Amino acid sequence: MAIVPKYQLKELFECGDLISQSSMTDLIDSTYNPTLIAGGNVNITCVNTPSGPQITISSTGGGGGGGSSIIVPGAGTGSTVRCGVGNVASGQGSAALSGCDNQALDPASFVGGGACNTASGYYMGFGGSAVVAGISNQASGAVSFVGGGACNIASGITSFVGGGCCNTASGPGSTVSGGGFNTASNYDSTIGGGICNTASGNYSIVGGGENNIASGEASTIGGGENNTASNATSTISGGFCNTASNNDSTIGGGRFNTASCSHSTVGGGLCNIASGPNSTVGGGRDNISSCNSTTVGGGVNNEACGIWATVGGGCGNTAAGLSSTVSGGYFNEALGSRSTVGGGLCNTTSGPNSTIGGGRDNISSCNSTTVGGGRCNTASEYHATVSGGLCNTASGSDSTIGGGRNNDATCDYSTIGGGFVNIASGNCATVSGGNNNTASANQSAISGGVSNEASGLSSTISGGVTNTASGPTSTVGGGQCNQSTCNRSTVSGGYGNTAAGLSSTVSGGYFNEASGSRSTVGGGLCNTASGPNSTIGGGQCNEASCNSSTVGAGKNNTASGYSSTIGGGQCNAASGCNSTIGGGRNNITSACNSTVGGGFNNTSSGYFSAILGGCNNQATCNFAMVIGCNLTSDKTNTTFVNQLSIKNILNESNCCNLSGEIYRCSSTNALYIIP
Repeated sequence: MAIVPKYQLKELFECGDLISQSSMTDLIDSTYNPTLIAGGNVNITCVNTPSGPQITISSTGGGGGGGSSIIVPGAGTGSTVRCGVGNVASGQGSAALSGCDNQALDPASFVGGGACNTASGYYMGFGGSAVVAGISNQASGAVSFVGGGACNIASGITSFVGGGCCNTASGPGSTVSGGGFNTASNYDSTIGGGICNTASGNYSIVGGGENNIASGEASTIGGGENNTASNATSTISGGFCNTASNNDSTIGGGRFNTASCSHSTVGGGLCNIASGPNSTVGGGRDNISSCNSTTVGGGVNNEACGIWATVGGGCGNTAAGLSSTVSGGYFNEALGSRSTVGGGLCNTTSGPNSTIGGGRDNISSCNSTTVGGGRCNTASEYHATVSGGLCNTASGSDSTIGGGRNNDATCDYSTIGGGFVNIASGNCATVSGGNNNTASANQSAISGGVSNEASGLSSTISGGVTNTASGPTSTVGGGQCNQSTCNRSTVSGGYGNTAAGLSSTVSGGYFNEASGSRSTVGGGLCNTASGPNSTIGGGQCNEASCNSSTVGAGKNNTASGYSSTIGGGQCNAASGCNSTIGGGRNNITSACNSTVGGGFNNTSSGYFSAILGGCNNQATCNFAMVIGCNLTSDKTNTTFVNQLSIKNILNESNCCNLSGEIYRCSSTNALYIIP
């Protein structure tokens, strides 16, 4: 036999097609004519009669009882009744098997036990009502059911009362699971339990509690007391004296809360009101969500009154702008469209898309401006940002202040990271920190320090004290009283250093100067690189005065020739083009490509001449090489030495016979040079 879903019963009843005669017979046979099996001292007798089979159950012996029957045929066809206790089974296939004064009056009705219970439901050829037990219960609707309890009534078609006292399920498909004095009076309405609850709307539900009313279609009350869900699909989970009065309105719990507009929600709390369409109050006290899709999460005396506005919590907060948000805090206002206040005290966002994260007495007053926190900060121009600190002002478009105190970012895209009394007054100018620093040129930057000034276009000062970068794209890394005055010039640090040449660099030290284009001083004291591309690595009072000249270190060295080099030492002079002095003292290379490796008082004055080291040597001839001391070259392409010692000389058997090769004769022990 096919099972008819509960939600289709209304339509089936109205069209008269709920059950056929064949399916009725199957129901009676399968449900109320079970197979009976005799046990000890029990006899079962079945006799077929014109009105149907008659079953007699009797006991024999044991316990001293008589042999009278217990279960006998009832008045209805195929019915069964316990005899002698006032039970009646008058419906076809009905049964009243136990208890007393019970009545199974309609087809397929059933009373399992109890007293004074009645199963009488019948509609359009279909019965099947049942009372399992209890006292004075009535299952008067077709296919209605009462599980037990007292004075319960299941009068609606397919209605159900599980138990309890004085409960009524009068609507088709209605259910009261238990409790007392509950009424489910409309289609598929349900009450789980509690006392004095009413589910009067179609498909309405009351889970439990006391004096709750679910009168809207598909409305729901989970529990609580004196709650009312009065419109379609309205819901109250629990609480006290809550009212959900519009379609799809919801209250989770709490007291004296009201959800009065369509799709409005109050999660809980006290005296909260959600009066706008799709509005929400999560909890708290005396909160109001009064416009379309507004939200108040909680807190006290908060109001969301702009379309899609949100107040997360706190006290005395107002979100009045379109899609505005106040997350929490005290007495904050989000007045601009899509503006946000995260928290804090007495903050105001009045510009569209403006934001304040927290803090106190902050103002974000223009389009897309942001104040992260702090106190008395102001972001007053388009896309300006103040992250925190005290009394900072970002008044340029897209300007930013990270924190600190009394900082001003006054020009477009200017930035101050922190510190105090810093000023970024050029377009895209940046001061990262420190105090009393000023980045006044466009794209200028100061990372930190004290009283530094970056006044050249795209100039940079990393830190230090009283440094100045006045040339375009000039840089001062740190130190004190350093100046980078020309285009792309750099002073990395130190004291009193000056980079005055184009792309010149002073890495550090004291009172060094790089005045030639692309010149470099690595460090030291009072060094000067005045030639283009000249370099001084360090030392004291060194000078690289010609193009591409280099002094590595030492003291009082001078590289004055083109591409000349002095590695170190003291009082050396490389005046020849491409000449080199490795080190030593009082050495001179005066010819092109001449070299002195080191030593003392050596002079290489011939082209491509070289002195390896030693003292008081002179290489005056071209391509001459001097190795030793007190030697003077007198011939070109010649090497001069004081003494010569040759080790590991080849003999005639293993030499290669190459021109200029020296070998020793094994027989005479004499040395020979192959011509």
